[in-house]
Amino acid sequence: MSAGVEIALDGHKVFVGRGGAAWGGGQRPRVVLMHGAGMDHTIWVLLGRWLARHGYDVMIPDLPGHGRSGGDALTSIEAMSDWLPRLLEALQQHAPTDGQPLGDGPISLIGHSMGALIAADTSQRVDAARVVLLGVGYPMQVGPPLLAAAEANDPLAADMITAYGHAYASRLGHNPLPGISVANMARVLLLRARPGVLHTDLNACNEYRGIDDGFAARLPETCAVHIIAGSQDRMTPAKACKQLAETLAARSVQWLPDSGHMMMSEFPEQTLQAVRNALQ
Repeated sequence: MSAGVEIALDGHKVFVGRGGAAWGGGQRPRVVLMHGAGMDHTIWVLLGRWLARHGYDVMIPDLPGHGRSGGDALTSIEAMSDWLPRLLEALQQHAPTDGQPLGDGPISLIGHSMGALIAADTSQRVDAARVVLLGVGYPMQVGPPLLAAAEANDPLAADMITAYGHAYASRLGHNPLPGISVANMARVLLLRARPGVLHTDLNACNEYRGIDDGFAARLPETCAVHIIAGSQDRMTPAKACKQLAETLAARSVQWLPDSGHMMMSEFPEQTLQAVRNALQ
């Protein structure tokens, strides 16, 4: 994704994609897109580009130790959601060489999987207008075999996520674009993660217990929570998703028929429409 910015935070480089377009500044609405475990900003290509061309100032950061960002991976969801507001503050002070500085319009937090937990937790620290959670459940338990494979940096971890993270049709090669295997693309992206990063991320998800019965009451009064879920998601099953929706008093839960956990690549157009509905 082009037209990103690089800034220094905590002594390390942080890369932030902008959806391929410069910021417009002023009171334009802002949106933050957070990636999941072992991944990076590239999972948001379609959504980021659409939002950047329809009136939003887009920020798609690579978490520390991921993608084009330096440093070590943060070890807990709480640490990640502490880091994100500091990043937003640093971006507010950044003067890009093209376009306008980042504005101060209403902000929406969007996250997928681990990124959804980060977005939810950060919503207590940032005055967000919208929180949109994709592929999420709570608690987000990770099986011991997957944790063990990730800790050993065994490619089996990527294989397991690829198998359980995609619906049956996607594993067979179904895709609107001929010749594209979204399952293989996800596997390659996971295998690109630096040693230890995938385990650190998965363990952070597994240990996170920051959402309690009083969570919704601590959100800003104007904050609306929306959830987008795949009907065939085996990584964050429907039961855990519905429980989270009740706890967060979600305004809506949009189910994508036939989609697994990796909805942005499995059903990109339907996911885009669901995000548009949530932001409206």
